[in-house]
Amino acid sequence: MITNVYASVHIDGVLDRGSLKVGVLDERPSHDAPPTPVVFFRVVTGLQRHPVWAIGSIAAKVYCYCQAAGEQEQDEIEVSLTGNLVSGDKAVCVVAANIVWHTSKLVRSLAETRISAMMASGCGPSWLDQWPSHEVIGMLTRA
Repeated sequence: MITNVYASVHIDGVLDRGSLKVGVLDERPSHDAPPTPVVFFRVVTGLQRHPVWAIGSIAAKVYCYCQAAGEQEQDEIEVSLTGNLVSGDKAVCVVAANIVWHTSKLVRSLAETRISAMMASGCGPSWLDQWPSHEVIGMLTRA
């Protein structure tokens, strides 16, 4: 897969927790490399629903914030997101580079506690033990 970054994007909207898909990236630098955690979600801005991907530690943060919001019965989380438009031979997608979370102190506290616990294990095998899904997801295909 050949990818190129063409442009940066900024999206202010609402992360739709119901659109969250969790898995691992379909391509690895080598067969011995551990899979990379990845999430897919949509950010709603008015009538538009922007498809967004997050990889590695940003994926972990998205997952943890969505779990914390779910515990508080909150289906949506306001976000300000910056990312890059990445294209491959099959599709173009937004890959999140940074997310600012606009949520309650309780959701933030719950999420940050989970993120700290997950990051304390590093991104090695124990990271993957904590990752909720090892289903392979193709980023540059239709989600």
